[in-house]
Amino acid sequence: MGAAMWESDLSPHGVTLTFGAVSARIALEGSVDVATGVALVDAATSAVSRFRFLDLDLAAVTSIDGPGVRSLIKIKRFADAYGAIVSVVEASPIAGEALVASGLDADLGWTGSDRPLPGG
Repeated sequence: MGAAMWESDLSPHGVTLTFGAVSARIALEGSVDVATGVALVDAATSAVSRFRFLDLDLAAVTSIDGPGVRSLIKIKRFADAYGAIVSVVEASPIAGEALVASGLDADLGWTGSDRPLPGG
């Protein structure tokens, strides 16, 4: 029942939250902006308060703006406060580029092979 409630609240914003045995996973789709960021932070705070591990799937992200990046920073800070670990497990080239440009790649464990090359 809990997962279905979350899906109905978050899916219009391109956010899907699923729970596993020991971790939660948030998948984002489309643009990560102010509206998506609010839903993302809500989902992440709920997940981090219940699980020690939170995986972020950014594979279907098509754009990410400043407020979207700030949402990822908020999630990281909240997770740190709870002693939880947030990791990006997949990222589109656009999301990967935003992670690298913001310096969040190291904080969120992103070591993807689609990293932009310097000067490229």
